[in-house]
Amino acid sequence: MTKIYLSPSSQNDNKYAYGDYTEAQVCRKVCEYEKKALERNGYTTKLATAGYNISQRINESNLWGADIHQPLHTNAGGGDGTLVMCWSGCQNDKYIKSVYESLASYTPTKDDGIKVNTSLAEVAQTKAMCVYIEAEFHDNSTTAKWIVNNMKGIAEAIVKGYCKADGKTYKADSAISTTDGTKGMYKVQIGAYQKKSNAEALGERASKLGYDAYIYSVNGVYRVQIGAFKDEKNADNLAGMAQKNGFDTYVYKE
Repeated sequence: MTKIYLSPSSQNDNKYAYGDYTEAQVCRKVCEYEKKALERNGYTTKLATAGYNISQRINESNLWGADIHQPLHTNAGGGDGTLVMCWSGCQNDKYIKSVYESLASYTPTKDDGIKVNTSLAEVAQTKAMCVYIEAEFHDNSTTAKWIVNNMKGIAEAIVKGYCKADGKTYKADSAISTTDGTKGMYKVQIGAYQKKSNAEALGERASKLGYDAYIYSVNGVYRVQIGAFKDEKNADNLAGMAQKNGFDTYVYKE
C-alpha cells in the first residue's frame, strides 16, 4: 500500500491577500482534507507533526518509510497558476505528471508546469519521490479568495491525480447512510431531494467550496448536510456563511 507523507507549509508569516488567513493555516487544512481523501482511496498517510521544522519533517518522512513525500504550499511574489517541483530526471514520473495535470485542470489560472528544483531540502533530502506542490498564488486577492473557497476541492484534485497514476477508480466523498449519527444536535441542511443524483451534485458543489458535505437518506429523501453542532449559534453562523455562497439553508434540531 502506497505511503504518502503530507508536509503542509509552516509559514505563518505569509499572509493571504484575502481574509485573515496565512499560508500555513490554509495548507494544513487542505492536507487534512487530502489525508481523509487519500485514506478513502486506499492510501496510507502521515501528516507532518505540527510544529516540526523542515529538517524534522524530512527525518520523520524518511524514518516512516514514505513512498511519496508531498509538500504543499501556495505561492507568492507575483504570478499565477499551479507549479509542481521535483528532483532532476523525475519530470515524467507518473505521480509528478498525474498530480500536476489533475490540479492544473482544477485551478482557475494559467499554470506553471513541472520544474526541476534540487535546491529545496524536501526535494533533495527525502528518500521518497518528492511531489512538491505550489497551488496558486495567495498574494493576489482574487486567487487567494479562490484558494480559501476551494480548500477541499484542491485536496480532492490532488488525490484524483494519485489515483489516476495508480490506475485506481477514484472514490468521491459521497457515501449515503440512513442516519447521520448526530442525534440531538443542531444541523445545517442545504438541500433535500427525491433523486440521489441531485443530492450528490449539490454535495459536490458544497465540497468544492470547502464544506464538509454529507448525504444521508431518510424515508427515501436524500438530505445534504454541511454541519452538526451542540451549540445552535455555531449552526446559525455556518448557515449564514453558506447563504453567502448561494445555498438555501435550514437549521433544525433532531
